Amino acid sequence: GRLASRAPSPGLRLAALAQLARCSPDGLPGDVVPVVSGLLREMRSPPEASAPEGDEPVDPDAEQVDPEPVAAAETCRGEQVATPTLVGQLRSLSAQENAGRGAPWAADLLRTLHVGLDDRVGDRTALLADQLRSPDRRQRIDAVRMSGGLIRAWRGPYEELVALVGAQLSDPEPRLAEAASHVLEELFGLAAPAADALAARLADRPGDWVKSWPSGPPGLGSTVKALARLGDARALPALAAALEQPQVAHDLGFAVGR
Repeated sequence: GRLASRAPSPGLRLAALAQLARCSPDGLPGDVVPVVSGLLREMRSPPEASAPEGDEPVDPDAEQVDPEPVAAAETCRGEQVATPTLVGQLRSLSAQENAGRGAPWAADLLRTLHVGLDDRVGDRTALLADQLRSPDRRQRIDAVRMSGGLIRAWRGPYEELVALVGAQLSDPEPRLAEAASHVLEELFGLAAPAADALAARLADRPGDWVKSWPSGPPGLGSTVKALARLGDARALPALAAALEQPQVAHDLGFAVGR
């Protein structure tokens, strides 16, 4: 607990909180969400001072230290995450922060923290909402995927979270937009707050309405399926276009059945 509040760098404090969540989740502070959000903002900020002149350059031929092994942790609802050891986290975070780079363990630390929060749905939702507003696309991709796991595992008021996932559909990073569309596809009626974002992406990308594969029949794009599963009429042009294909998409019947 002391390291989580007194460590000299935000990365080390986040690592300590993640370890606390892993070993003694009841010991997490009540204000863990604003604390973690603040730490993430600090970690995204550029370092205030560069290394003093005269420091020896890093030898590219020097022996590299292997990262610490990663263990697996699982929540009571089956959400599995990687949990790097505390020693490995501290070594990696310290080295990265000293070099002025983002911490590579940040995503794993956040997953571990979510495991510890478990059924604290309000805290997890607030933390994911903050992650989905991050300027760091990698953090948002991870938050999109964790949002899907949370929504499928626990009941809760997810309207804002789903809308934030939907907002990722307009991002130019294809991996982020694809991750968001796949998560929304699996939410069925719960994806309603993202309906307008889905419709906008559908209209903007007609080439993604039907996906072709090297082998096997074509399939509907995830955006089409997500909107069709909502019973939204804006999916009809895409469904009609799929019917006109030489080979019918294998999942078209399920979508039309909605």
